[in-house]
Amino acid sequence: MINFEKISKNIFCVFIFFFPFFFIPQINVSQVLNEKVFLLIFAFFIFLFQLLDIFFSKKIVLKDGPIQRLIVFLMSSFLISLLFSKNIFLSFWGRPAQADAFIVFLACFIIFYLSSIIKRRGILKILESFVAGSAILSILFIIKKFTGTSLVIFDSLSSTAVIISVAFVVLISFVFNNLGYFRKGKSYNIAKVISMGTFFVLFLTSLILIDFKLSWFFVSIGSFLVFWRSMIESNFAFKRKKAVLSLSLFFVFLVLFFLPNPFVEKNIEPKLSYESSWSIAEKSLGESVKNFLIGSGPSTYSYQFSLYRDKSFNEIDSSLMFKEGSIPLLTFFVTGGFLTILSLLLLIGFFYYQGFRYFLNFRKENNSVNALDLLFPTIFCLSLLMFFYRIDIATLFLFFSTLGLWSGQQKGEEMIINIPSPKIIKIAISFIFILWVLIIFNFISYYRAEIHYQKSISNYNNQGAIIESIAEMEKAASLWKSSDYNVGLSQLYLIKASEEFEQRWTTKEKKDEQKQSIKEDALKAEASAKIACASEKNNFQSWQNLGLVYENTNFLVEDKTEEAIAAYEKAKALAPQNYDIYVAIARLLEEDKKYEEALAEYKKALELNPLDEAVVEKINELQ
Repeated sequence: MINFEKISKNIFCVFIFFFPFFFIPQINVSQVLNEKVFLLIFAFFIFLFQLLDIFFSKKIVLKDGPIQRLIVFLMSSFLISLLFSKNIFLSFWGRPAQADAFIVFLACFIIFYLSSIIKRRGILKILESFVAGSAILSILFIIKKFTGTSLVIFDSLSSTAVIISVAFVVLISFVFNNLGYFRKGKSYNIAKVISMGTFFVLFLTSLILIDFKLSWFFVSIGSFLVFWRSMIESNFAFKRKKAVLSLSLFFVFLVLFFLPNPFVEKNIEPKLSYESSWSIAEKSLGESVKNFLIGSGPSTYSYQFSLYRDKSFNEIDSSLMFKEGSIPLLTFFVTGGFLTILSLLLLIGFFYYQGFRYFLNFRKENNSVNALDLLFPTIFCLSLLMFFYRIDIATLFLFFSTLGLWSGQQKGEEMIINIPSPKIIKIAISFIFILWVLIIFNFISYYRAEIHYQKSISNYNNQGAIIESIAEMEKAASLWKSSDYNVGLSQLYLIKASEEFEQRWTTKEKKDEQKQSIKEDALKAEASAKIACASEKNNFQSWQNLGLVYENTNFLVEDKTEEAIAAYEKAKALAPQNYDIYVAIARLLEEDKKYEEALAEYKKALELNPLDEAVVEKINELQ
């Protein structure tokens, strides 16, 4: 009989070992997209073996408990938000650099369920694999740092630091709660001591070199929880070496948290402020009852940001666009609404209740390590990311998988659903398998499209090869329904038409060919821009791009001033605080000799950005 439980555990160990390496960008695509690949492949394989287990055993085993119910509640809120999203397609797949897509939460839900059926010994193996993989990631980072190699790795140092710090917390918890592991009779097992000491040095060195403060906060919490546990074990008699060592580590990590590191160059990642995030969330929730309850839909934060952002962004960069809030909770407020936030907070809150109740009432009965001793500080730190970090696929994966491991160790009713008919099993499994294969197949197209998109940008930026860039962008647009690809394609055609216009031919035949070619490129630019608007009606950038195409083809083909203004007006309705749109409308009205209307638009633009001297000059000219 095939042991599917053992196979699932081994798959978990393999994937969790290689998990840290998906922080390394591949083929010029974003780190987030690589993490999506990892998540979907992992969920597919482990789900496949679960389906085979159901097929051979003719039963479905489900564990019923409060955490399981809250996870179902959370996924149901995401599903409802998806179904009523402003853009269902975008909400399901997300953009390449967006982590809050429904497909990500679906994969995390599957991983949660499957990790909850793994036994205690399997949990320890999985956590050991994670620590080992993170140690190798630390080695790669240290090599890059000290040798100056040109390895294109570590797209986000903060994400790398978070993962290493979580592995560090697991390591500290394992060492201090499993001292018997290092014993060999009355002496110590030198090999085990050296291996754990090496991991400790690697993690410490990497975190010092990165110096991401949140990571020091995590390891401080992990050390404090170990110290407090040791105090409980000794009835708060401060005599044990474990208590002294763990408290010493706590103070060291706390000093590193507060102490600035002058030897590390700070790499500040662009981030929306808490004030702006809260303001956008408040206005978005007040938009309608639907938005209050279920939000605008996963991965649609950029729509709400455009609608409700403050005019102060015009003074920095009017084209600045944020796809998430300052922290996950404020993002989910906007995209998932009250139901999502409620279910998420209930889930985290109940875990705290279970965890601290176990932690405070603990009495150790033997020298063997308890998996819960390792999982509680790990999940506790990961849950804090919802309040202090950003939405990240890596941390979501770790949070849901470790929470699944935790819930599997809790007391709860085990539900066994016997399936009487083999035919029902075959039909159900075939349907689910085909559905999952379709998801994977479409995601492959998504990934290929992004590769072509990045190649197109690279070709144009590095070589100015407009023909090759268009060819790559056309492949991207044909493979995947994305406004970004079609906006890019329309701009490339517009550039090509402008370049052709600059050419000076002397013969009538060449001039006729030139006019025809310019007209064809202008029409292609317009067609691509319209496709972008149709695929994302709530994206102001698509409408702004369409207006730009019309405006720039006025002198190339025919006058389309009215169409350009109409497109800009739609963009203005979706981004009322973007002063560039007002300037564009004013410019067209001025060219059309509608000076009073143009003056009104210039004045609105000046209200949004008082620092634009060119707008001031225009107002003075027209008054």
